[in-house]
Amino acid sequence: MNKMKKTKPYFNDHQALYQGRQPPFYDSDKIPGIALLESSFSAIYDELLSNLSDEKIAAQAFEKWTLHKKKGWRQVELKIYGVEYPRRSRLFPKTMDVINKIEGASTVYFSLLAPGARIEPHVGDTDAFYRVHLGLKIPGALPECGIEVAGMQRPWRPGKCVVFNDIYCHSAWNNTDEERIVLIVDIMRPEFRSCAIHVNSAVRATLYYSRLYEIFFPLIELMPRLLIRLLHPTFRKLSYLTHASLSRFARKP
Repeated sequence: MNKMKKTKPYFNDHQALYQGRQPPFYDSDKIPGIALLESSFSAIYDELLSNLSDEKIAAQAFEKWTLHKKKGWRQVELKIYGVEYPRRSRLFPKTMDVINKIEGASTVYFSLLAPGARIEPHVGDTDAFYRVHLGLKIPGALPECGIEVAGMQRPWRPGKCVVFNDIYCHSAWNNTDEERIVLIVDIMRPEFRSCAIHVNSAVRATLYYSRLYEIFFPLIELMPRLLIRLLHPTFRKLSYLTHASLSRFARKP
């Protein structure tokens, strides 16, 4: 009797084009947690507006260290691949209460795109998640404001979710005169939830490696090929172990 082959998540080390079988967009009606997000739209949006109206709280919400700063694109990160940021998440108790009720929710952050701004085409780090965009403030429809995944365009709508797999090349734009705001949530696909710590830690390791590779690319390319081949798995393993420890420590009893 043949055993079924176990599905493994795909991890993107060098921003390559995805060749897997997951669709670019998903039917949001078939994904548990989407209905809860959409029904919580007003509470989530009101909490964000309240925090952003207070200069001191807003400064704490946006405070973070990053390798990349993209003009016109701001984020309020509450949880990234299984690791929660308490200083910021405590500012959003209503939002986190909703997120904590969604099984497999590993990442949550607010994404604010300025008028006339664009997020250039890029690819994600894994196919292990449903990436969910809950529309909060949507200043326009296609073609002036929207998202494109694998050549397919979709508009955002206030209080509604767009669900896709960000492993595909995707971009977003806001050609209006108002800010666009969405809540982004990564929900782990059910087949990977039994090994959630492994998946989240592997993605964080992949993310850190690929970003650092971009920064130190000239130096790395001068190294002997044998050293480069050793450097990649060594760094990734160390990064994985670090993030696995963080994820285990962050788990609630």
